[in-house]
Amino acid sequence: MLGRHGLSLLLLDGPLRRLSEQRRADVVESTLAMVVSGARAD
Repeated sequence: MLGRHGLSLLLLDGPLRRLSEQRRADVVESTLAMVVSGARAD
């Protein structure tokens, strides 16, 4: 699973840096939702 540090690198230095501000927010929101969902499953 992509962790928060991996996501940060993709947003800052990787291919996601080209996304619009809204799309970046959407990606962050969906990643956080996935992390929370996984944490609740344990």
